[in-house]
Amino acid sequence: YSEARFLEIQKEASSYLKKIGYNPKCVASVPIS
Repeated sequence: YSEARFLEIQKEASSYLKKIGYNPKCVASVPIS
């Protein structure tokens, strides 16, 4: 997987999680290729 793409997805995921009420710090980030 590409790191830049992963970081981009990670950012989108954490803002989505914040929107639905999760704390992104509690959610383990797993690189999925």
